[in-house]
Amino acid sequence: MQEKEKLPVKYVVNTSAEELNILGNEFYKEQGATLIGPKSYEKRIKEQKPLTLLEKLSNAIFTNTRLIPLDVYQNSDTTISIGKRKIEIKKLEKGDSKNLVVYLPKEETIFVGNYVSNKRLPELKEHDSLNEWMENIKSIENLSWKHIITAHGTKTTRKALTSTKNYLTKLKKTVLASIENPSKNRDNDTFGTYQDIAFFKEFHTENIQKAYDEFKIAKLTTDKVKADDETTAVLTAMSNIKTSKVLKEGTAKAMVTSKNTKKPKEKIKIAKVEITQETSVQSIIEEASKAEIAPTTEEEVPCISYDKDYDTAQRDAIKEHKMVFIKVEADDCVPCAELDQMLKSNKKLRKIINKYTTAIKINTSYETVPLGITNRGTPTVIVLNPETNKVLVKLEGMDEVEDLEDSLRSITGEEETISLAFAQ
Repeated sequence: MQEKEKLPVKYVVNTSAEELNILGNEFYKEQGATLIGPKSYEKRIKEQKPLTLLEKLSNAIFTNTRLIPLDVYQNSDTTISIGKRKIEIKKLEKGDSKNLVVYLPKEETIFVGNYVSNKRLPELKEHDSLNEWMENIKSIENLSWKHIITAHGTKTTRKALTSTKNYLTKLKKTVLASIENPSKNRDNDTFGTYQDIAFFKEFHTENIQKAYDEFKIAKLTTDKVKADDETTAVLTAMSNIKTSKVLKEGTAKAMVTSKNTKKPKEKIKIAKVEITQETSVQSIIEEASKAEIAPTTEEEVPCISYDKDYDTAQRDAIKEHKMVFIKVEADDCVPCAELDQMLKSNKKLRKIINKYTTAIKINTSYETVPLGITNRGTPTVIVLNPETNKVLVKLEGMDEVEDLEDSLRSITGEEETISLAFAQ
């Protein structure tokens, strides 16, 4: 930071109390900075537990490194002013803060810490509740920003939330289905595409267990409340029995009433789609496209045509003033099949690839990636300049490939057409 611009560090905000987020506070404290962090940091200081990182890394790394108290344990929303710049610190959790969000409205930038992981599997242990975590992500989405900085991952566009959001949604759906039907195992089918993401083996099983405990307890509580409500209704009805005049000795006419009795709800037919926070964006798009715009046929955006090898693709690209698009895949690769499906269904993406590139496929089961380019797994997408062989885009794994359209637009200058005709 000092090499870029020599400015003093006035505030350091710890977005969580995890060791990776807080070690190094003492350095900035010595420079005169005010240290801010979540309420859970205070608990960590009081417990004085040994650092778990000491068990994994050399002690020499932690020379003169220690946990120190913060100046402020932030447990509510607040705003810091530095000159004309406003920095908002947001506490999204319902209880004491474990995670904080730092929001710069003018710069359209947000720091979300452990709320989003786009190159590592999300860890539920860092949050009190799966439901609350999903609600917090909605709150982050609803803020106005273009740039996002996460604790884990390099994506910085609004699509950086996609991986975490999709995983948490699938986690909740799978666990709820398992509670309803314990005999059916849906886990392997649902999470196959996440197995190549970092820390899948370490976090996924624990995530399933923690989510199961949360929703199982919630279900038991709901069932008990329902049973209590039914009992209360019966007792109320019995206590509200009103007798009319005696018809004959020993007989009576009785009428049962209950304060809890409600009229049945009427079914209302919706005449138009109204956009609310609860309404699915996809359903709105589908409804609008049916009513307003006839869908574009597949023939108008042809499938991607792949050259037989890199030399051919390079020669064609130079001749046609295009880039080279390399799709790296492998046999028995489930995410590779997902990428094929995405390219098949996304007309906007096919249009850009056909217009600006010549494409080839490389199967690493029996081929090597050209030019000695390395890849950590499949699928990988590479876009390069055919004249210099300079790599312009490299996206590894489906988690990153989801940003393919944005990446291609950034290097081609292609503007997104505001039209539903090319909606996925």
